[in-house]
Amino acid sequence: MSIITRSKSIALTEKVTSSPASTPIKYNHTKTRGRAQSRLTTYRSVSPSPINLQHNQLKPTTLKRSETAVRTCSNSSSSSSSSPQSMSRSSSSSSTTSTDSISSDFNNLCLNNIYTSSTSISSSSTEINHQPLPSAIAVIKSIRSKDQLFMGGYTYQIKDIWKHEIRWTCKERRKKKSPCRTAINTTKNSATEQNPHYSFVRSNSVPHNHPPDEDSQVVLTFKSKLKEIGQVNRSAPPAKIYNKLATDMKLSDKQMGLLTRSEVLRQTIYNIRLKTTPPFPRDITFDIPPQFITTSADKNFLLYDHLYSKNTKRILIFTSEFLMRKMCSSTIDEATHSAQPVAWILLCDKYAQTYILVFKAMKKAASSLKLELKPERFITDFESGIITAVRKEFNGVIHQGCFFLFLQRVNKTLESYGLWKYYKNNNSLHLYVKKLMAIVLLKANYMDNAYQLLCDEYRQMKKLKMYTNQMKRFICYYGRQWMRPSMRTMLTFHHAQFRTNNWNESYNSVFKCRAEKPHLSVWAMLDLLITEETSVRLSHHQSAAGKPKKIRRKCYDSTKSIGDQIDDINIKLDNDKITLNSALTSLGGLIGIKYDKYRI
Repeated sequence: MSIITRSKSIALTEKVTSSPASTPIKYNHTKTRGRAQSRLTTYRSVSPSPINLQHNQLKPTTLKRSETAVRTCSNSSSSSSSSPQSMSRSSSSSSTTSTDSISSDFNNLCLNNIYTSSTSISSSSTEINHQPLPSAIAVIKSIRSKDQLFMGGYTYQIKDIWKHEIRWTCKERRKKKSPCRTAINTTKNSATEQNPHYSFVRSNSVPHNHPPDEDSQVVLTFKSKLKEIGQVNRSAPPAKIYNKLATDMKLSDKQMGLLTRSEVLRQTIYNIRLKTTPPFPRDITFDIPPQFITTSADKNFLLYDHLYSKNTKRILIFTSEFLMRKMCSSTIDEATHSAQPVAWILLCDKYAQTYILVFKAMKKAASSLKLELKPERFITDFESGIITAVRKEFNGVIHQGCFFLFLQRVNKTLESYGLWKYYKNNNSLHLYVKKLMAIVLLKANYMDNAYQLLCDEYRQMKKLKMYTNQMKRFICYYGRQWMRPSMRTMLTFHHAQFRTNNWNESYNSVFKCRAEKPHLSVWAMLDLLITEETSVRLSHHQSAAGKPKKIRRKCYDSTKSIGDQIDDINIKLDNDKITLNSALTSLGGLIGIKYDKYRI
């Protein structure tokens, strides 16, 4: 035989096979026979391990007892139902059967040893494949901001930091059952803390006791990226970041099953954000850390910080020196039909005194830069506070209202008086209301006459009698709110270059989208303002580098065409070519053109 082993059972078998047939032992007790049978079963069923085979030695006493047990079992197996008398009569045939049975057991045992040895060899070869071999190293940050290595499908964590090297152990070392003892050494970080780089030096030559698991590495990478994105983007909801990252990484079904649920990681993201941001303020007198009042160019971003009204109110003006110079020297370009913010002002209320404090602070800041804040025109909404402040601080400057907000106010009043549904369905009421809206497109000297004309027309129109109560309230509202002499200059749009401040409204809409949720924390808001300031500087320097903003030709042509028609109608009215009623009808046709298709 080519395989030589040292085992109790094998040595026993060889000796029994080589010995001559002897007289079988007679047992008079069933208990003794059963005990011998159990010993034989034990010797046959237990296959010694490869390691124990090299150290077990044969003992004479054990051999003698085992030989007796084997012979007894062989005799009893040849005739299980026979009595002790029949066993003694068939001793010769029993000994022959016992010898054949033991030879067969020996052959089976040799085959089992061969199989065990081959399994041991194959397992050792598999362990060789699990040796840590030098390959490409990837580094990620764990949830606790510790470096983790990916090499050859295995994950390593820092154990010891030496003078010139770092000791890394396998991530499975922490397992209570069968921990992995593999360890490697690398050089120290040769790059930055944010983007570390390590090089393989050597290993402890201990193979991994588990196969590589790349799916777990993908899950760890997912958590690392989730932490990084959640820390940078403080305003995005954690669930949105979680789903977006899972989509971008194109995770497999198995990897998705290994991921921690978003509800658990959401709290992790919140905790990470709390570590990088100061605590939420409890009152309005909080201090602002330097990181929230400095632009990306390391310039001061907080222009004005003022507490007033017994420290119960506060004004914060955020702008940079670059934007202040831009505001004092720029004009609105009609061709692009776009504008950019130059200051972000946080207020507690909309009173006139609050706006006056803001305008004085802006003037003082411009004066400190040896600039002069002299706007040519204000385009605002119709708040009484801003109207009073502009008249006081910028007397003589044109203060124009927004035509879009004017129409919005009129439509809301129609709805509150119960006329909106009739306005959409009744042609006579629809035309009459559009004439009222068109009064502000006439020259100022025609506005009073046009209003009086429409009041008389209402009394004479029979088709409007069914809306007498609502129309009376609506006409009184229009005269009281919009036909006052103090509002006349704000509502003269017949020759205005810009009739709306839709740039401001559109920017507010964009700002809300960038905020990603309606109510930001104060720190998330300030962080967003810093990125907005960077966006304005980007656009400016791109235009200066020969990359101007694209002109909205369609919008420009449409606005210019409507403006030309308004001027042409006023000129014809001046020359008595059309009547005032015809002028109102023509101007009314220019209002809300794209919304007429929604009428029933």
